[in-house]
Amino acid sequence: MFLFNIFFVINTFIILFLSIALEARTTIRKSAKGPISITECEEQGKYIIIENTSRSKCIALGSWTIRQENENGDILTFTFPDNCLLKPNHSLKV
Repeated sequence: MFLFNIFFVINTFIILFLSIALEARTTIRKSAKGPISITECEEQGKYIIIENTSRSKCIALGSWTIRQENENGDILTFTFPDNCLLKPNHSLKV
């Protein structure tokens, strides 16, 4: 089982948390509303695709973090660079 956690932090407040557990099927839980969504998650946990569903608003992904944890408890972390912007109706493969 692979586990992806995405935390979006602004001024120490977590504004969005997404969790995806990969087993025989994918489970996605979203606790906040917004234009960012995970549209694809590779079965082996090699990548995810994040999409900005907004029609007009660029989303600054700077300092957002993706955290993956596998069944052995190994944790991989990716932090977006400060200058990362996701344009409206665009996606990003991580």
